[in-house]
Amino acid sequence: MDLNRILLIRTGALGDFIVTLPVLSAFKAAAPRARIHLLGHPKTLALAGDYAHSIAGIEQADWAPFFVPNGRLSPRFADPLKTTDLVLSYLPDHD
Repeated sequence: MDLNRILLIRTGALGDFIVTLPVLSAFKAAAPRARIHLLGHPKTLALAGDYAHSIAGIEQADWAPFFVPNGRLSPRFADPLKTTDLVLSYLPDHD
């Protein structure tokens, strides 16, 4: 499978993110041409350095529809998701 665009969703604190770094490294090794986008807490995700092509803050109100049933993201957020080949989410699911 040829991956062009990867989205990794990672909230949590510094320690949570640090244990995710090997995943980012594996993505780079397996799909060196893929663009990796991170969604979470920008201050923590900034530690990704060269692993990430972009970082977005999950606290932005525009992401709220992503987390509710039948929510509708604005095209600004939905359109990039349509061209994403792989999403890896570390969001907790209490259900």
